[in-house]
Amino acid sequence: MNEYAQLALSGVLFVASHIAIATPVIRTPLVNRIGEKVYVAAYSLLSLILISWLVSSYNQIAGRIFLWEPGIFSHLVPVLLMPVALFFVVCGLLTPNLSQYGGERFQNRADLVQGIFRITRHPVQWGILLWAFSHLIAAGDLAGLLFFGALTVLSGLGSVAMDFKKRKTLGDNWEKFSQATSLVPFAAIVDGRQKLVWSEFRLLWVAIALVSYLVLWWGHSYLAIGHLLIQPFGG
Repeated sequence: MNEYAQLALSGVLFVASHIAIATPVIRTPLVNRIGEKVYVAAYSLLSLILISWLVSSYNQIAGRIFLWEPGIFSHLVPVLLMPVALFFVVCGLLTPNLSQYGGERFQNRADLVQGIFRITRHPVQWGILLWAFSHLIAAGDLAGLLFFGALTVLSGLGSVAMDFKKRKTLGDNWEKFSQATSLVPFAAIVDGRQKLVWSEFRLLWVAIALVSYLVLWWGHSYLAIGHLLIQPFGG
């Protein structure tokens, strides 16, 4: 198997494992058979193995097959989108919500739709998608397309799969939550179901996102994966 075929296979299996195993059709019987804790542990181990294989496969690509020539403008894409991506991820992780793991404990709260969830009900997934897509554009090569493309597809499909899973497990509570929010960012605000309340965004969270961005900005040469190296405003 050549290096590109291995990268493609690892990407397909990484995406498929997350989408398929987490669906209620497969997840529920497994949990009933082996228990929630064992399932989570096994699922986490499998995810770790597959993401390690995906990263390793990407790192093993010796040469770059360019699909487009990355330049200053393509490198500006992650520079502009990463602050938004980090803001989505930080706010999504730190705001109590139904979509996070164990979010069922929040289903009776009256203030579920607040902050970032007025923008989208899957902020973490959108943050990862923006990160992966922006780096795909900046890479410009086949390996970057396969690697970051897999993460982009996973984040996009993951949001849809999460809706399906939560609808099955939470029923009416998820229906009420989804009707008050939107999958696509800002859609609920545009059609009048929500409005931004800036006071719900804590300054600490904004500061964490900003500091994370600055750390990644200046430390990118040490954190870059494989042969992809995006310097601030340059190649």
